[in-house]
Amino acid sequence: MNTSPLERVSLADSARWTAVDGLRIRYVEDDKRSGPDILLLAPWPETLSAYDQTWQAFSMAGRAIAVDLPGIGLSEHRADLLTPKAMAGFLAKVIERFRLSHPHLVAPGLWWTCAIELALRERGALESLIVGQDAFGEAMRMQAGPSLRTREQLTAEVRAALEKSTVPGAERADVMREMSIARARPLAAYLKAHQASCARLANDAPPLSIPILALEGPSLELAGANAAGWLERIAPQSRFEAVGSGAFAWLEEPEAFGQLAMDWIAGDYRSQGGASVQDKSPSDT
Repeated sequence: MNTSPLERVSLADSARWTAVDGLRIRYVEDDKRSGPDILLLAPWPETLSAYDQTWQAFSMAGRAIAVDLPGIGLSEHRADLLTPKAMAGFLAKVIERFRLSHPHLVAPGLWWTCAIELALRERGALESLIVGQDAFGEAMRMQAGPSLRTREQLTAEVRAALEKSTVPGAERADVMREMSIARARPLAAYLKAHQASCARLANDAPPLSIPILALEGPSLELAGANAAGWLERIAPQSRFEAVGSGAFAWLEEPEAFGQLAMDWIAGDYRSQGGASVQDKSPSDT
């Protein structure tokens, strides 16, 4: 177990660009070529900078790549991708583009539905999942639509969540930049689709055998549904860990989050019932 303090880096300063499915996507990749593959998704309303405080931990754990998905940070977006199912398809192309082999997928915030959709669609594509609570609480119970008022309400909800948290000032600024009207517009439709996906997954998702590490706060609710109950139902290999307030755990307690992630990727995920190899096709094993 590593107990040394994590060194803060600026991922924005080392970001690169690549083309995926015709879109210009911003990403960061370490120079490591050994160890397990790790794919980190910037959790809207944050960017790659969400991992400034924990990048060192992921780099030590394996080959780490972080991306701003379409509509996040400086990555381009396309209207047909703004649903969890469509974004899962795009995510599969990201994995192909970087030639990742059964990566551990870190998908906090809104992207947990996209991650589950990918795990359901491409069984065996992922080794494990690390997901976290939405930062939106009440906002997810609204009908998030294209109107200015809805975006203003959403911004107010995120600001309120930040005020209750211990997120550092630099990261708060990054979040609020993403909550500007210009940046929030392309993802307003995604919020509504995310809410619908939550309800559908809670009621209809078939079982998964992939190990899942879920970060939770005082009340882990996703779109009004208790995550612990239905996530354990569809993915019995789930493990729940309380870190920070839950909504911004990776920013509030980076040392704890980084250590959990390192231990999970190093082998703790196997203790949740074994690796996801049981979902892999014969050609994958």
